[in-house]
Amino acid sequence: MEHPVKKVFLDYGDARITFYIFDLNIPSSGIPYLHSHCYYEFHFLTGSNFICSLKDQDIKLEPYEFLILPPDLLHYTNKAITKSLSEKLYTLSVTVDKISGAESFYDTILSILDQHILTPLPYPKHLEKSLICLCQTELYKHFAGILQLKAAAAEFISWLFGQLLTEKIPIKQSIGNNMFLIDNMINRYNITLDEMAAATNYSKRHIARLIQQRYGCNLSELRKQKKIQKLPEINKKEQS
Repeated sequence: MEHPVKKVFLDYGDARITFYIFDLNIPSSGIPYLHSHCYYEFHFLTGSNFICSLKDQDIKLEPYEFLILPPDLLHYTNKAITKSLSEKLYTLSVTVDKISGAESFYDTILSILDQHILTPLPYPKHLEKSLICLCQTELYKHFAGILQLKAAAAEFISWLFGQLLTEKIPIKQSIGNNMFLIDNMINRYNITLDEMAAATNYSKRHIARLIQQRYGCNLSELRKQKKIQKLPEINKKEQS
């Protein structure tokens, strides 16, 4: 069955950032089975706690934190039991597409997102209104609503990349999260060992050693043997 998709996008040079919401009948406790998407997924939480479960790892999200999930990652959600109806998990689906543009921001935007996946990141309370706005299905139905959505998206994007570019967001690092981060980044041919090291706070030599231990060869050999494939083009449809 096809599910209606609503979206709002903003263009930055050669990059188009699109926010999607899907009209899915999802229980308040989340989706209790492993599934994946062909797009990035942002999880936001107001109040209580939340567990995002991967195939062999759990990531706990605290109030006023968000989590970036990469495309094609198996996961399921499990919101903690709460007595307050005001405590809610919000989910946004996000794609970054390459378009024609004078400035080249596409690779930079993807690189920033990939360097911060699977790590709980705090967001300021004043952004909550904008995030909730982006999840309101009624606003996607008329022009006035689209204007509100564009403003909310611009505020969030401006804050997010302004913080990530200047490394102003404190990051909770863990060995498990870093291995998922490394696995995701090696799928991007434009990401170097130096960038992987900067994203994980490991040395370049340690990153190389982890890849050798995990795959039995170095990063260059992986890419030459095509054991690591480029991520598929995002086609806006949900995979489950």
